[in-house]
Amino acid sequence: MLGGPEITQLTAEFEESNATVKETLYMYHEQTPGFQNMFAQKAIALKNQIQGRGNPFLEKLKVLFSLETGMTIEESVEQIMHAEDVGQKQHTSYVEDRI
Repeated sequence: MLGGPEITQLTAEFEESNATVKETLYMYHEQTPGFQNMFAQKAIALKNQIQGRGNPFLEKLKVLFSLETGMTIEESVEQIMHAEDVGQKQHTSYVEDRI
């Protein structure tokens, strides 16, 4: 009789913790609190990087750079900046020569 209330309390705590485990078993990994916190931290870090260096989607910069490191591309890689123009020229010459 003396241990009855204690056993009831332990049983209730066990059933409550077991229900919490069952709920997490049916979650996708993106729904866990740890993943949500990590995602929020990374989103805030990206926002701070963009605000600190300027929005790359709004500015017409002449140089490509990494938001993470701030490093710019080398001149030999700068052909990426003109890839669309080169592709258009190649397409035009192909159409003129072949078709």
